[in-house]
Amino acid sequence: MPIHSVQLENFRNFESLSCSFSPHVNLISGENAQGKTNLIEALFYFSAQKSFRAPKDEILIRHDAPFFRISETLFNGVRDFTLEVTLERGKKKHLLLNEIPQRRSSDVIGILPVVLFTPDDLYLIKAGASERRRLLDLPLCQIRPFYYETLSRYNRTLRMKRALLKEEYNEKNRTLCDAYNADMARSASEIIAMRKNFCDSLTQKAKILHEDISGGREDLIIHYKTISKADPEATPRENEDRIYARFTELMHSEFEAETPLSGIHKDDLNIGINDFAAKNYASQGQMRSIALSLKLAERDLIEMETGRQPVLFLDDVLSELDTGRKNFILNHIHRGQIFITCCDPITLSEETEGKQFVFHNGQIIKECEF
Repeated sequence: MPIHSVQLENFRNFESLSCSFSPHVNLISGENAQGKTNLIEALFYFSAQKSFRAPKDEILIRHDAPFFRISETLFNGVRDFTLEVTLERGKKKHLLLNEIPQRRSSDVIGILPVVLFTPDDLYLIKAGASERRRLLDLPLCQIRPFYYETLSRYNRTLRMKRALLKEEYNEKNRTLCDAYNADMARSASEIIAMRKNFCDSLTQKAKILHEDISGGREDLIIHYKTISKADPEATPRENEDRIYARFTELMHSEFEAETPLSGIHKDDLNIGINDFAAKNYASQGQMRSIALSLKLAERDLIEMETGRQPVLFLDDVLSELDTGRKNFILNHIHRGQIFITCCDPITLSEETEGKQFVFHNGQIIKECEF
């Protein structure tokens, strides 16, 4: 379902912006800090109902403005869908789908499946575990609304538990902590099952792509690492008991440390090449090849699960790649809608259809088809 058009008000450096896109390739160029990534951030927002780089939504409101508004029109081949979000400072965001108010973010997540690839993803092998968890969480939230709701519930309870652990270790707080642990164990067991299944599918797809990009010389291995007492192969019901027991075992230590010591918020992916840990032994080129394989595999999986081609965002990624890897990714994006941001000119094949937008100071100063 391609994005047909977008209207922005007071979003980042955009006071006002309105533009229509090609259902194929959209090349967004311009010097740094002119608004290219801000546009991608706005278009991406509906897929996850949050920014991929701002910790709080209010940061997205233009300086000194009272609100921001994003309105996107999508076309599924039969009819248009209009998505709109408005956020006023100090208030909850207001969501509309075809002008009908939506009560929850999960009501609109998944309508626009997307895959986002940024320069930071090229270094995810050596980044923190939170970056590798995004490889599972972002696509799963789009594919399964239940996952988004379950993860949100876990994170809400985790925040309450963190606050509680800073208080005195007494009977009242132990009882409350036990209730939090029981709720988190139930959510965690469901999340582990969904993460493990998705990780297995991602691994199968990524291995094939990585074998292609490495010329068959490297075998990509990905292992899902979760709570020590949990078994990713077990049923959610079996893991719920194991996780609850682990939380109970750690309760006193957690009050002493004033922080949770275990949970799926610490999950990670162990990634290796030919039985060696990529984090310790992979070259920069190998790490970039792994990132390429994982992102393209993510795109294939979302399409397979949803039956729809996800919109692909390549935010200033191509300039970071050598010629071989740049050609590899360009040869794998011949279908669906694609947004590419860049500072330097990019050579696309003559058969490529699309539009180019040149940005300067939050405004489109040139727009043309190619």
